Amino acid sequence: MGLVGLSVAVILHTAFDYGLVGTDPLVGIIVAVGVIVAGWVIFFRFARTALAVSPFRPEADVAQLSMATKYCIFCGALILADDRFCRSCGARQL
Repeated sequence: MGLVGLSVAVILHTAFDYGLVGTDPLVGIIVAVGVIVAGWVIFFRFARTALAVSPFRPEADVAQLSMATKYCIFCGALILADDRFCRSCGARQL
C-alpha cells in the first residue's frame, strides 16, 4: 500500500506542476483544480480503507454496545469483550 500511495502522490504532483508550468495559464488552472479534486477523492478513499481495517476505528453501530464488554487492564475504559486493543489508550489486551 505504501508504494501505491507514493506512486499516486508522484503522479498527481507531476500533473499539477506540469499543468501550472507547461501549459496555457487558463488550462493550467483547470488542470490544477482537477488534480486537487482527484487528490481529495483518492485521499478519502484511502482513509476509508484504512479506517475499515484499523483496530482503533470508531464504532458507529450502537447495537454492538449490548455485546459482552470488559474493562481495559491499563486505563479502565469500557471495551468490547473481543477487542484486542483498547479503543481509549491503544494498549494490547491480554
